[in-house]
Amino acid sequence: MVVGVAHDATRATLVEWLAPDYDVVTADPDELPGLAPDLYVLDRPTLAAGHDAIEQARAAADPTHLPVLLAATPDDEPPLESAAAATDRPDELADDVVTYPLERVTVRRRARALLRIRSLSVEVAERHEQYHGLLDLLDDGICLLDDGTVTYVNDVGLRLLGVEQEAATGDPLTAFVAEGDVPVVESLLADVRIDGRATIQQPVTLTTGTGDAVTVSMSAVAVGDDGAGRMQIVFRDLRDSERKSDRFGLYLSALDAAAEGITIADVTRDDDPLIYANEAFAEITGYDVAEVLGRNCRFLQGTDTDPEPVATMRAAIAAREPATVTLRNYRADGTPFWNQVHLMPVDHGGETTHFLGFQRDVTERVRRERELGQYRTLVQAAGDPIYTLDAYGCFTDVNDTFVSFTGYDRADLIGAHASKVIDEQDVAVCRRRIADLLSSSDSTQVTVEIVVETVDGDRRLCEVSLGLLPFEAGQFGGTVGVVRDVTEPKGREQRLAVLDRVLRHNLRNKMNVILGRSEALREETDLDDDAAAHVDAVMDAAAELLDTSQDARRFRDVLALKEQEPSTLDLAALAADAVADKRAAFPDTDITVATPDEAPIRTRGRLRSAVDELLENVVEHSDRDRPTVDVTVRADGDRVVLEVADDGPRVPDFERRVVRDTVENPTEHGSGLGLWLVSWTVEQSGGEIEIVDNDPRGTVVRLRFPCA
Repeated sequence: MVVGVAHDATRATLVEWLAPDYDVVTADPDELPGLAPDLYVLDRPTLAAGHDAIEQARAAADPTHLPVLLAATPDDEPPLESAAAATDRPDELADDVVTYPLERVTVRRRARALLRIRSLSVEVAERHEQYHGLLDLLDDGICLLDDGTVTYVNDVGLRLLGVEQEAATGDPLTAFVAEGDVPVVESLLADVRIDGRATIQQPVTLTTGTGDAVTVSMSAVAVGDDGAGRMQIVFRDLRDSERKSDRFGLYLSALDAAAEGITIADVTRDDDPLIYANEAFAEITGYDVAEVLGRNCRFLQGTDTDPEPVATMRAAIAAREPATVTLRNYRADGTPFWNQVHLMPVDHGGETTHFLGFQRDVTERVRRERELGQYRTLVQAAGDPIYTLDAYGCFTDVNDTFVSFTGYDRADLIGAHASKVIDEQDVAVCRRRIADLLSSSDSTQVTVEIVVETVDGDRRLCEVSLGLLPFEAGQFGGTVGVVRDVTEPKGREQRLAVLDRVLRHNLRNKMNVILGRSEALREETDLDDDAAAHVDAVMDAAAELLDTSQDARRFRDVLALKEQEPSTLDLAALAADAVADKRAAFPDTDITVATPDEAPIRTRGRLRSAVDELLENVVEHSDRDRPTVDVTVRADGDRVVLEVADDGPRVPDFERRVVRDTVENPTEHGSGLGLWLVSWTVEQSGGEIEIVDNDPRGTVVRLRFPCA
């Protein structure tokens, strides 16, 4: 609000009265240009001096109105008595007058009334602008008539007539109508004046600014009820209708042929029934299209449908907003499936009237995602370091064990190249082995030795099992690696191999020296019986030690069995061959054998050594002049059992602990390597060993192996 009053006391009083409720500024006449208040409160001199500035401000504010309140002062000559009294003076711009002496209540009431007029003019202008804006958004041509003269045409109408707004307004509507259709349009306007609305049942031809002829349909409605002759004319390009009809048919054909299930629900009707469903929807759900029309789509829900996505869809429909959910639905036969539903509101005339539903069977994807989640959980819980690389060799995931093993944070590894932790040369080796896997149709994984350098610079020798990740869209998706730290085991293996080789070499050489010297002493003829017995004992011990050296070598072979792939072996044939050899080697021993025609088992080999060891131990430790040994092979469920039963002395408990405990006791341990050899050989082949007493005397050794 601008207060422009020259009389100081009056100006101060007006500001005091108005300032509590309004934003008030004071201005001299020369300060009025450029101001655009909601209300001028001016005295007569200021109004006269600022006449041009106020008129310019009003023109700029058009179509809104800037009111002026003329305030009297003690200096007025002649005195102001009313707004009518000021009409013939230079202050005719005043909308209202407050006379002298001024009263607070009167000034505030008059100011409030003029501000209300200002507010209403702004509101009317905004409504007018909104109305024209809405008309411009319509698909139809709209023109407004005032007593038969065009006052406004919307954008669609201007494009249809081929003219600008200035050329379209100011002339009667019939100026744009072909001569032959003028009577029809005049009749339409006459009907509107009588009935308030009318529609022409036949097409009307309009003449455009470019001279073209456009065929339209036309209807009209009266605007207001004051009889002023204001009308709104709606005309629709019939050519556009034909194009829309063609497009609609095309869209409908596309919906019918879509691979994705599509439905349309009418949300202006109770319970939002389906008014359309395509064939893909019928295939996904198992329902015929005719069965679903008129029903709410909730018929797809069942007992295990999660209520949360259902609530999300309901909220989206209520708010007229799009939504996407995945939920468990049920087909017509009761089969559950995972349905990804995308809802999209469709507006018509500024109101949401329908919802498009896009439905996709994602059962397989959900299953894969759940499996992937389970695999991820397993990977994270695995004790071995595990990583995945993309096709370019960059980390895409690492488990917690890999993070702990390398010392790097997960954020430092994800996206980094494998060479961050793996030696460059080993990266190149891995790349070649991956290329081999890609070109091979047989192999799916390969084991490579690599060096991993931790964040602390510690270099660890590792074995990594490399496998290919599933291909994506036919493209190589990357690799997965399972890492095993073999730094310590490799070092121990190397040290043990050296120790084994040195010990066996030295033991064999020294034992040969002892045997040679002992034989030389034994050949001395002057040895008495006691001395000869001592020499014989030394020679026997040396021979046993040489045999032990040979057994140690056989142990190395047995321990290496874990590196071999399992194979199929006929235990019946093996037992028969072993018995035949031992009969020839020990003619004073009765050895029987009973086997089926065949008894295939899974083994890693070297099993013949274990059977030979059992038979030889029986003969060597027997206290009979003619030992008896019974060898039997039989099936026992999913196992094949080989039994070696003898009639000699029973195996002592401390020897049996080799089988039961599989570790040596410092005070009680086996006297030789035989049972160790048998036990470990059987174990490496996935078998079991049991030692029980024979009846009435002797021992039974049972070996159980998985059937092939």
